[in-house]
Amino acid sequence: MLSFNLLQVSTQLIKQYEAFFKHYDLSSGKFTVLLALHQCPTLTPTECAQAVEVTGGTISGLLNGLERQKLIVRSQHPNDGRMNAICLSEAGQTLMSDLVPAYLNWTTALMAELDKTEKIVLNRLLRKLVVVE
Repeated sequence: MLSFNLLQVSTQLIKQYEAFFKHYDLSSGKFTVLLALHQCPTLTPTECAQAVEVTGGTISGLLNGLERQKLIVRSQHPNDGRMNAICLSEAGQTLMSDLVPAYLNWTTALMAELDKTEKIVLNRLLRKLVVVE
């Protein structure tokens, strides 16, 4: 029963997250890249992949999509001309200044049924379930 409940909750959460990000013409993958760049303004593609825990092929697709949307800018890395440096474009910075507070409000509303103790316990339990490779 526990495994069914986990599957059901994860499926529902994924649908809700994707619906939320769709309003911003994003996927959850693109959002995690933007969030990483919002927190650390300049990253290489490899650092982006590590920050959001995806493969090199996956990060390439995410970065290409974000670049087409003009939300990121690629430039030559200041310390190594063989590498790219990725940062938020002006449009990306504007989007994140609107999106981060909306995201925090949305996730707060999503968890409104839980009291403070339940949120702490849930967070602790979820951290135990995260697989670190």
